[in-house]
Amino acid sequence: MFCLPSLNSLFLQGVHQTTPFRDWPIPTSSSPIREITLRNAMMDISAVAQMISSVKSLSNFMYEHNTMAWEPFGNDDNPMSVWPEHSWKLLGDALRKHRDTLVELYAFSYSDKALLDILYPDGRDLGTLGSFQDFSKLQYCGIPIEAVLDAATAEDDLSVYFPAHLKRWYTHITPGTPKLLERCVPALASLKDIVCFGQDKTVRVVLLDGLPFQALVLSRAFAELEEAGIKLEIRYDYDMITLDELRRLEAPSEEVESDEESDEELIDQPEAEIDEVEGYELPDATEQEIADVLDGNSQASFTTQDAVVGDPVEDVVDYVIPAASHCHEQYLDHVARSD
Repeated sequence: MFCLPSLNSLFLQGVHQTTPFRDWPIPTSSSPIREITLRNAMMDISAVAQMISSVKSLSNFMYEHNTMAWEPFGNDDNPMSVWPEHSWKLLGDALRKHRDTLVELYAFSYSDKALLDILYPDGRDLGTLGSFQDFSKLQYCGIPIEAVLDAATAEDDLSVYFPAHLKRWYTHITPGTPKLLERCVPALASLKDIVCFGQDKTVRVVLLDGLPFQALVLSRAFAELEEAGIKLEIRYDYDMITLDELRRLEAPSEEVESDEESDEELIDQPEAEIDEVEGYELPDATEQEIADVLDGNSQASFTTQDAVVGDPVEDVVDYVIPAASHCHEQYLDHVARSD
């Protein structure tokens, strides 16, 4: 595929290459491909780096490293039983060859933490992506904070690694990196110095369950971003929440109980009165949003072709996974009734 003279965009989903390529025949900087998308890819990082190096001018790169298809108890000659190595450092080194052309960067790694603790009882060093400050065309960036800030140091400023002309930034914060959690507030706040380009400059953050909200007080960072004129898209376990709702999550338990009592009073009121109470919001139509995504009618849908105005691919994953789980449960219930 890399030899096709007119191929500009390459999209691969569920691709597996758990070992380095033995004989990669494509010369460096020879392929005309400008966009590479690797969805749910269980690939060795050296193979990914070889693909990137073969491209002459890379503009869009989207990569989801996922080990869900790994088969630990397979035969010795089964490539699916080989654990694919990952490295942020090697990925950053490969991408730096495209510092003059890269517009969009999206890269995340998904592996079960319990499994990683077994495979790497002493931990593993993935390194960091390194600096992208001299990437003259970079505008859209979606990466985990741990891919930029070294957990072994006291770094907390993302602005020293990226140019000050980004339009959108996307990341997620998990409870699995305690050392980095301490630096999340200053790190997120520093985005105001790099997400500076365009009227619709946006910071999107997914907050996963289990985070110590009261200790972190992430709302401080989001408030700074909002004051800088940056649009916020905050999700808690994939449901969109407002900054005020985040503050409620951070509030001491006594305050939360007080708010819940107020909500109960609202519930007891007639429907017409509820609508008149300032600040009261009805629950989001989450199921309809999932249906819209599956039908391709939602703004959450994304392709590399509409990177300038669209949302990252992660949105599709956010909604499709719970929808698929729900369908699977219905299928199991149907089988049980049939028996």
